[in-house]
Amino acid sequence: HGHEKCTENHDGHECGNQKHDEHKHGNNKSEGHKNPKENLGELLIKQRNQKKKRRLDGTIENYSEDMGVVWNDISRQWENSYTLLVKFQQREGHSNVPPEYIEEGKNLGRWLNTQRYQKWNGELHKNLEERLEVVGIVWNAHSEQWENNYRLVVKFQQREGHSNIPFKHIEEGKNL
Repeated sequence: HGHEKCTENHDGHECGNQKHDEHKHGNNKSEGHKNPKENLGELLIKQRNQKKKRRLDGTIENYSEDMGVVWNDISRQWENSYTLLVKFQQREGHSNVPPEYIEEGKNLGRWLNTQRYQKWNGELHKNLEERLEVVGIVWNAHSEQWENNYRLVVKFQQREGHSNIPFKHIEEGKNL
């Protein structure tokens, strides 16, 4: 009487537990099966909020970090993009990433332009700005390009005695 097997599907498998009047699936939020992923997610949200408010127990924080908990996803994304920028700089010898350049599936050029925009608007944290400068970020890429081209024109003029540069002339790998 009331002790039939549960045949409900839970995450791809049948429950198999005995149904009792006090154990109803989905009808009572405080009883029955709960999705462990939801519980873990709720726990992490609470812990992140406690950490933000500086109320998270240090032992829990250390254990969580040892398990790979990311406290701030935006910070993790920034670090990942910065790592890609450093790889680019080491490989290419500069940090002037083209605007739509993709590195390991990430639009690194767009990310870098976002950093420039945030700096111009006073939204980029000073320590992030300094880290970008360490790898040679040029904050005004157009100004840098103009100055490089001007330097090449002056070099041509000093060598040739004039500034009448032929169409499609290449100087140091650049088309002037």
